[in-house]
Amino acid sequence: MRFENINMLNDTMVIMDRGYYEVNGRRVNLKLSKKEMKEISVFLPKDVKRISDNKDFEHVHMMGRIGVGCVNMDSYSLAIKRYSDCSYMFNKKSKPILVLNLANPVNPGGGVRRGSKAQEEDLCRRSSLLLSLESSKASAYYKYNKSLNTYMGSDAVMITPQVEIIKDEKGNLLDESVIVSVMTCAAPMLRDGMEGLTDQEYQDMVYGRITGMLKVAAHLGYEVLILGAFGCGAFANDAHVVSDLFYKVLKEFDYDGMKAEDFFQRIDFAVLSHSADQYNYKEFARNFDDFYREENAAEMAYALEKIKKTEKNLDRIRGSLVGGAIGDALGYTVEFLQEEQIFRKYGVQGITEYDLTNGKALISDDTQMTLFTANGILVGDTRLSMHGIGGDPKAYVPYAYLDWLKTQQSDIDTVNSYERFTKNGGRSWLLDVPELYSRRAPGNTCLSALKTRANADYVNSFINSPINRSKGCGGIMRIAPLALKYRPGENFYGDIEQIDMEAAELSAITHSHSLGYMPSAVVSHIISRILCSHDEMSLKDMVLEARDSASNLFAGDKNLPVLVDIIDRAIRLSEETDTDDLDNIHALGEGWVAEETLGIALYCVLKYQNDFSKAMIVAVNHKGDSDSTGAVTGNILGALIGYDAIDSKWKKNLELLDVILEVADDLCHGCQMSEYSHYYDRAWVTKYMHMHRYKEPNE
Repeated sequence: MRFENINMLNDTMVIMDRGYYEVNGRRVNLKLSKKEMKEISVFLPKDVKRISDNKDFEHVHMMGRIGVGCVNMDSYSLAIKRYSDCSYMFNKKSKPILVLNLANPVNPGGGVRRGSKAQEEDLCRRSSLLLSLESSKASAYYKYNKSLNTYMGSDAVMITPQVEIIKDEKGNLLDESVIVSVMTCAAPMLRDGMEGLTDQEYQDMVYGRITGMLKVAAHLGYEVLILGAFGCGAFANDAHVVSDLFYKVLKEFDYDGMKAEDFFQRIDFAVLSHSADQYNYKEFARNFDDFYREENAAEMAYALEKIKKTEKNLDRIRGSLVGGAIGDALGYTVEFLQEEQIFRKYGVQGITEYDLTNGKALISDDTQMTLFTANGILVGDTRLSMHGIGGDPKAYVPYAYLDWLKTQQSDIDTVNSYERFTKNGGRSWLLDVPELYSRRAPGNTCLSALKTRANADYVNSFINSPINRSKGCGGIMRIAPLALKYRPGENFYGDIEQIDMEAAELSAITHSHSLGYMPSAVVSHIISRILCSHDEMSLKDMVLEARDSASNLFAGDKNLPVLVDIIDRAIRLSEETDTDDLDNIHALGEGWVAEETLGIALYCVLKYQNDFSKAMIVAVNHKGDSDSTGAVTGNILGALIGYDAIDSKWKKNLELLDVILEVADDLCHGCQMSEYSHYYDRAWVTKYMHMHRYKEPNE
């Protein structure tokens, strides 16, 4: 083996002298001249200190982290791999990868001329490195180290700016040579002891040496480094100790206020380990396979704490979304029945419990569209968190509605045969829910309006870009998620009126008449106030405030008096004790149009705010749009009392309860990842970035 090593070195030196080699019948000319191969810079300890103390350089604080890893591979092979894997890091102006040569302090190339086998010798046999180490310029390095008369080496380093690699780890010639830079520095040689140093003195010495190496690399502008198990082979340093010292240096690195992340893009540890126990490799992998474990744990704890803080409203948010679905499912059964038909079929009180279909209380298009509203809002919220741009619900919810339209026009297999983010493939994870591909009396206005919007140009305001004159209830019945997600003063909403206006905008996507979108602002305001007030306001005061807010927002609208009148009428009727509920609902309308849906819902929640079941029953037992009046009543009252206070009979058998609760939880928690955070939520990424339903790995 020794003679083979010598022959490999001699062959390399011949090629360097000749300037080319042949492989597979093809001539490969070397990239470097002999003069370039011999170039080397020596930094004695005083030079390293001068560089370490230097403050005369541009201070640019980068964002993000260093890519850090540990690979069981030799240094050159890993450098070649990184050029391939990380080509995006390099351009014509980039410095080459800087490879650490674990050097002999007094002999150039260690024992390479004698056929010795160690990391430095391997580097020399495969490249032009030895030419620089044996050059006259390098002699100052070896002369200095010899003068110390110690096996501990010194903090002196050398930089060979251009080293041409021509052979792989087996000695085979490469198809193309590769250029790297090499830093040469000696680790302490401990085979014969520590020369009287205490453990702490030894560790301080190695810590300082590593720091010096990194500051020289940073000073010279190297951004990608291949380091190694510094002195942990023939020099007998303990990999456990050295690994910890490298870890500590990188964590504490401070070059005039700049951190390691401000200088380096990637740092790898090439730790080739042939031993059965892989000790050296495992010790470095322990620190550098998960280099940011402490930061990740802190970010995880911070994210979980933020999530915990959001959950003060979780019960109300769940209550609102599930309450809406309850009213929808109860009312959907009787939506198109006349009152005499309802009472003849279900008794004098009308429908008072679910009429199940195949064991399920079916939701209608009201809850379907409510879920898609939430999906669109959360996609926007995720984009804002992850990229710092966008986030405006009216820029994302229309796409979610177009996805809902797909469920009404196609089947799940066809839709999911297309890639997400394409016109046919959609942008909502809800497209992976089979039960949503059901036509449950979808509103004709929603269908026709969305078909029109699908081919229209982007608009900044749907209110100012009307497409019809509809004031149907298709906008109000789906609007609750906006108020459940956003609070005044958070994100881009400075006050509650901005949320109210956004609610109107989302309804105007399909309903252009002002009485089609103004009522949505009222519902949104009430739900927002419920989540913010924490019992400081009465429900009636919230309704009055919502009325006044709408009056200010839409001042001058010719239809505003109609809206104000029906709100006042609902309040007045809810306070009467000697009139029949059905007569009062008749006085408010049938709920087919948005202001009547609002009026009936307000009447029911105000009169029966302490009796959820009664409010649901009253809200749906009439000849009008029962599922929508039930849904809006449930949205408001569910938010007021919370999910836990809703009788379990309404939760049992409710279609898609699990999906509704999942969406409610997402609205509550929001996207806790951010552009500069490394907290990672796999389920969230799957749903709101990849747009697919998340399944646990064991599902």
